[in-house]
Order: sequence, then structure tokens, then C-alpha cells
Amino acid sequence: MDSRDDGRGPAEGVGATYGLPAEALALLNGCAERIRTAYRGETRRVLAIGRDLKAAKTHLRHGQFGRWLREEFGWSERTAQRYMQAARVFGDEPDTVSDLAPGAVYALSAESTPAAVRTAVLARVEAGAPPDACEIQAEVAQVRKAERAQRAEMRAVRDLSRPLPFLSAQRKAALAQRAASFILTHLGNERRTLARLIEDVDPKALIEALRAMETPDPGEPISAIDFDEAATR
Repeated sequence: MDSRDDGRGPAEGVGATYGLPAEALALLNGCAERIRTAYRGETRRVLAIGRDLKAAKTHLRHGQFGRWLREEFGWSERTAQRYMQAARVFGDEPDTVSDLAPGAVYALSAESTPAAVRTAVLARVEAGAPPDACEIQAEVAQVRKAERAQRAEMRAVRDLSRPLPFLSAQRKAALAQRAASFILTHLGNERRTLARLIEDVDPKALIEALRAMETPDPGEPISAIDFDEAATR
């Protein structure tokens, strides 16, 4: 029997005998199965609690739900929200997350968890490799970091398209530094070729062309020579 202590729940047995007689092995296997059943039941209880909390809240006036939670269970509304959010996301499909620990279910069902992470985690669960709460939180952090980087790039492009005369010299310098960093990250040593290409190009015309143009065929790269020839036509 294989087990995990990382919050992902007991794994299915692998058929080891441990040198035990048949009677002891049967008892051991029975214990393992009951543990797995109880563990899955823990997550189902979380979802059932969430459903009941949602139902109770609909019958209470504004402000009464928090009081009811404190009087009945000594809970805060934040605690109740974790149960209810888990029930909103997985209440209709409890078997989908039955092999995850409650902490992992809370992390996966959180409103702040990107849909892409949720889809990827459920695929891992279906494949028999459910992650724990820490792994889910790490994946969420990674996706958010990528989204922040993408938003920063979009802001840089948007800022560059604004009329420069209305920007201070300090702001212009900051935008230039941001654009240069972006170019260096994506072009590396090719930045010098780019600098030569755009040296005499109108910035506004270049931005409009970039927005309208499709991604070029990677098999037909442009060079500074190509640009010089085009400029003389």
C-alpha cells in the first residue's frame, strides 16, 4: 500500500504483501480502503457544508448571516465563504475533487484562481496525480506573474502610442527605458539591427503598421539590407 503525507490524500494500493500472511494482509487492505473512503468523505463533507451554508444565507436578512455563524458555530464569515465557494465550484461534481484534500479544494475553488490553473489541476487529478494546496498556490502565482508581465508589455505599447509632446522629459525617458528593456528581452543582440531599421521611421507610422500587420513567416526574416533596399525604391 502506498500513501502520501503531503495533503493530497492516500494513493491507491500497489499490491505489496509486506511478507504478511493472507489474514493480516486482508486486514491491512481493509484498513487502507476505509481510510481512502473516509478521506474522500472529508472533501464531500466540505461541499455539503458549503451547500447548507448557501441555503441558510438565503433565508437570513442582511447582517444576520454573520451573527448566525458566530452563534451556531463560532465561525467568521470568511470561514463560511471558503465552504460556500467550494460548493459553488464543485458542489455539483463532488467526485471531481474527491481525491483532493480540503485545503487543495479551497485553493482550487477560490475566485482568484485562474480558470487555466483549475483546468490543469483537474486534468492532473483525472490522471491520478492530484496536487496539494501548496502546488496549486504556486501554479496560481506563476500564472499571475505571467499575466502581470503581459499587462506591463501592453501598457508599454499603449504608452508609446500616446502623443509625446504632452509627456514630461522624465516620463519620456522612463518610457524609452521600458521599451528598450522589452526589446532587449525579446531581441537580444538583434536590437542593433532593429535600431538601424527604425532610425528614420516615423514612430506613429511604425506603431500603426505593427498593429495592422500579422506575424511574419519565420522562414522569411527581414534584415537591415532588405530595409535599405525598400527605402530606396
